[in-house]
Amino acid sequence: MKFLNLWGLFGFLGLLALIIIYILKPKYQDKTLSSTYIWKLSLKYRKPKTPFDWLKSSLIFILQVLIITTLAFLMLEPHYQLQSVSGEKIAIIDASASMQKEGNKGSYFDLAKAEIVKLAEKTTPKDRFTVIYASNDPVYAVRRSDSIDYIKQNLTNLKATYEAVDLTKSLDLLENVLRENPSASVYLFTNKEVEVPSKVNVIDLSVSEWNVGIIDFKASLQSNGYYLFEAELLNYGKNANFALTLYVNGIYRQSVLIDMNDGETKRVAFESQQVLTYQD
Repeated sequence: MKFLNLWGLFGFLGLLALIIIYILKPKYQDKTLSSTYIWKLSLKYRKPKTPFDWLKSSLIFILQVLIITTLAFLMLEPHYQLQSVSGEKIAIIDASASMQKEGNKGSYFDLAKAEIVKLAEKTTPKDRFTVIYASNDPVYAVRRSDSIDYIKQNLTNLKATYEAVDLTKSLDLLENVLRENPSASVYLFTNKEVEVPSKVNVIDLSVSEWNVGIIDFKASLQSNGYYLFEAELLNYGKNANFALTLYVNGIYRQSVLIDMNDGETKRVAFESQQVLTYQD
């Protein structure tokens, strides 16, 4: 669990104020009068003292402490991070008017929805999946769900708009999910060139309705002192054969022939590369 609003810590100052009030308030003293002395004395012997008698005089103070503590805790906005087993994914679907353009397999928007379903089927039920409907008033179509039926149902109801859309307006919704799980993979389904943060993988639906994206790339230093290079690819649109080429520090190293099915994700390792130094 983490707290999204640390300013809520100031709410606990209410406890200090409450203690000061109780310290400064007038003290009331019990005074025994002759007319009541005998009655009180008799009660002392007739009524046994219970272990929790002190609660009677302190009950209001305890309740006030609990109320202030609860309110301060809520002000901190506690958040529980839902765990993801093999990789949470966030799909942003461009809802601008240009996505209504018809391609070989229907409109770009329908194609995007179909590709998002394929992606969701690979990441649920063990992983969380989010869909952001990127209009000029962006909303979560799906927020961190692990139900493929729920994802499909909500995607079915989505339609492209009749206006130009500023996709950067969706970044706030994206950042909210990334704060909960910074390791989530992000995909933007669109049919136009856009500038997005480096973490966002742009799936350009206009490129002959076939595209291969490098969704992850890493270089890890091995025990033998050399680097191992690995790339994770996402293919959509059709079954395809293509070559993947590795350049290290601007120098050609290796090409690998890849055979991938439509919608498949594959990790490719470039082995036997005797690279001792590597620059991002």
